[in-house]
Amino acid sequence: MRAVACLCFLLVFACGVTAQTKAPDAPAARRAQVWADHAQTLWDGKQYTDPRQAIGFLTEALLIHPKFAAAYLQRGIAHAQIGRHREAWRDFDDSLRLAPSHAGYFNRGKAHRDLGEIQLAIADFDQALRLGASPVMVRGARALAHARLGDFGPALDDLDEVAKLDWAGASSFAMLLVASARSGKHAHAIEDLDLVLTMTPVDAADFFRRGGSYVNLGLYPRAVRDFTRAVELDPSHARALGGRALARMSLGQFQLAIEDHDRILRLRPNDAATYRDRCEASSRLRDFPRALEDCDRAVALQPGYTLAYGTRGDVRMGMGNRAQAYNDYREACLRGDASRCEWLKQNPE
Repeated sequence: MRAVACLCFLLVFACGVTAQTKAPDAPAARRAQVWADHAQTLWDGKQYTDPRQAIGFLTEALLIHPKFAAAYLQRGIAHAQIGRHREAWRDFDDSLRLAPSHAGYFNRGKAHRDLGEIQLAIADFDQALRLGASPVMVRGARALAHARLGDFGPALDDLDEVAKLDWAGASSFAMLLVASARSGKHAHAIEDLDLVLTMTPVDAADFFRRGGSYVNLGLYPRAVRDFTRAVELDPSHARALGGRALARMSLGQFQLAIEDHDRILRLRPNDAATYRDRCEASSRLRDFPRALEDCDRAVALQPGYTLAYGTRGDVRMGMGNRAQAYNDYREACLRGDASRCEWLKQNPE
């Protein structure tokens, strides 16, 4: 925890805030600067050695010179160091009101994040980047904020950009991102996050595995990319073709999914699951005759295939064949499809 805290305070200065706080050249401002200099003696390059005393010195400076923007910024840092995030936010806000800066937005963004105001944090990180803040530090912090929301796609996009500039920094943020997900409500994503952040695929099996993790995280464009690479390395990798078809279905790319199903069936001509999947893709394009043909084939190959009965019922309903659709739904219900049983209860013939 201490290492993370130190990292957070180091980021402030990496974003362009120097440790020195300078007030305007005026008698009151010069007296205020003396107090700010006292606070500066407590800065060890990463954090205040005595943040409460630093707060006292900077408060004296602000009583003398209430428009001392840098003193607000530094006092906010000291407040944040001891967990006073609301007080830190107020000081950063006052600093920005007096003198907008990328450091002010970055630090206010961290205060918002620590207060659980994640969308506001992201907005401040965005503004810090627009004003020229260090992309490594701010994108890393923004990645953590996106992860708190479960938005792993933008989080990984930010880490990709960090990695282009600082691979070691990206690795550090990746570990923090996984820890953030583990401690929050997205713990289900830990295994997949760990894999996509640490794996360097070298063969078709690796790309297929990472593609599956991207699917689990809902990052379908990334999944398509990895499954495509797997197929390029091994054109007979039917499972990679199936994974890509699934990702493309989720992206609404139904015709491309059908093309993947076609390739699988050339490799595995009696694969009932692929016929069912192609049936669903064709039905999304409202090509009901072809869809029905594929679902019929799936049921013929595997008469106990519960999902195929339900999908065929959907196709027949789309064709206006309600009686036959209900027959398929009943068959699916009898074979254990609880969702079809519930639908039949709510929609009696």
